[in-house]
Amino acid sequence: MPPRRLSALAVALCAAGAAAEPPPTAVIVNLNHSRQLGAASGPSFLSFPKDTIPQAGRWLGLYCEKSACEVREADLAVMGGTIANCDGQQNFAESVYAFDNPVALFHGVNLPLGKVTTSLLATKAPAASRHYGDLRRAGQWQVKLNGKPFDILWLRMEQPKAPDQYLYRFYLSDGKTKQFIFSTSGPKAAGANGIVAPFVHWAGDLDWDGRLDLLVEIPYGLDDAADAQCQVSYRLYLSSQAQEGEVAHKAAQTSGVQPACACRKGRERN
Repeated sequence: MPPRRLSALAVALCAAGAAAEPPPTAVIVNLNHSRQLGAASGPSFLSFPKDTIPQAGRWLGLYCEKSACEVREADLAVMGGTIANCDGQQNFAESVYAFDNPVALFHGVNLPLGKVTTSLLATKAPAASRHYGDLRRAGQWQVKLNGKPFDILWLRMEQPKAPDQYLYRFYLSDGKTKQFIFSTSGPKAAGANGIVAPFVHWAGDLDWDGRLDLLVEIPYGLDDAADAQCQVSYRLYLSSQAQEGEVAHKAAQTSGVQPACACRKGRERN
């Protein structure tokens, strides 16, 4: 085969491979999705470092009117700019703006469009939410879908290298399978009330398989450690993607450190 044809074939194969790559996954939560302030101030999305948020492709949104929720295509804009840090240096940041006040936005996640069954829609921030407080204090929180219980629970363990701290390991459980999802530590003197636990923004059946799916935030802003308070982490767990040993698979995760956040928090404390 002539060299030119080989080159053309190589280009075609590379293009086909690139086209076959799945789009990047992302999940972003609107902090004002269900709060009373949401109607007055509109949606609120935190900022992320550069190249965290996919710039192109289809976005879906979870939209709720009280407990009546649906998945539909989202109308949004990805925005980028710079924020001044404490030393005057400019940090690039990106965020999104979405219309119609969605609970959350999903990219690269294949979900059916239409109404979805809702078991829980958080109406308050983590620190003020009863279900979050129950999980931290009691070590277990339960939600049901079609009468079937689903638990988030923690196990507390000693830390030989940090005798004044406990290690908390969090699990998802459907009564048959227990799946590890997250761990954190906290001082023994403070007890479990001071630990950072997974916060459920929404629970229900997003993928129409009759099993529970979860929209989760790790609210690092409640962490006593100043260097952790600027971290952001959102997760989407889908039961239809569950693999062996899982109750629900982590279908998407968006995490990062908010640009120039430490400087802003320092000013707030002052």
